[in-house]
Amino acid sequence: MNRRFREWMVRNCLATAANTLLFATLAGLFAQDASVEAPAVRPPRRGPTSVRGINRHEPKPIPGVGQLRGGYSPCLTADLKTIVFANWLSRKTEYDLYLATRDEVDEPFGPAERIEGAVTTWTDACPTLSADGLEIVYISADDADPKEMPKLLRATRPDLKSPFSQAQELPLPRIDAARQRLASPQFMDKLRLKFCLIESETVRTVRVASRPQDDAPFKTLELLPLQNPWPLWWVSADALRAYTGIDEGICLSYRDATDEEFGPIEVVVPANVVGKIDGPVWLAPQEDVVFYCSPGDQGRPDAGRHLMMVAF
Repeated sequence: MNRRFREWMVRNCLATAANTLLFATLAGLFAQDASVEAPAVRPPRRGPTSVRGINRHEPKPIPGVGQLRGGYSPCLTADLKTIVFANWLSRKTEYDLYLATRDEVDEPFGPAERIEGAVTTWTDACPTLSADGLEIVYISADDADPKEMPKLLRATRPDLKSPFSQAQELPLPRIDAARQRLASPQFMDKLRLKFCLIESETVRTVRVASRPQDDAPFKTLELLPLQNPWPLWWVSADALRAYTGIDEGICLSYRDATDEEFGPIEVVVPANVVGKIDGPVWLAPQEDVVFYCSPGDQGRPDAGRHLMMVAF
């Protein structure tokens, strides 16, 4: 990943120091009101931890792919048996998307294979898989031309054994892809796609596009009312909870109903436990295990990156 693209990621995808100060202020205000009874912000645990053999607050490399240098922006299927992530294994095509599978959740992932339908000479990253693994949407950015807007691309396949089709640009309602910068797509379910809309260096919102059925175009667009839209948020299927990885650790913002705004940010896994987080996070459907990229401590971020998970 070249210097210009890294600078773009830092500028547009990570919280600034000002935002970090805002988080601390909001957290302090919320703590002052601790006497107020808090609602149940997370769904009750439905059985054992999503990933067996992982202890709470003990980060581990994702088995089978965590050892690969340069892994970035992991995303899994709902059954946790398929993972897609970005990696710079080919110097000719920049970052590409790779897919690995396993038969059981407690097994390591097998060898990662490049998704050929998503190969471009641009940097391809931040993938999101539909829960069944048959549809993928991701960001493709041209490092050579910083004025070129990143594209939102989509590919599909008929079944889990088939390769993905050649990726095509995904149109979204009321979005001018030639002028508006898109980032951090996430399937909330088969019919809703969350993404970030960056209109300038100071204006950013989080939106949700919806469609009537999974093979139809996205038709409607709504604003997700987060107090701070700058971090890279992962949003629960019921749209009541949003998680992100920032300097303070893995954090949560929530609301009681979908017609309300999201509240202040709370730390659920502190930074002294999880370490540094680079890029978007992805949560298991039970919202009890977080999958993320650790940037490592080397001077070159893409060289030190590796894929991690932590239960909480």
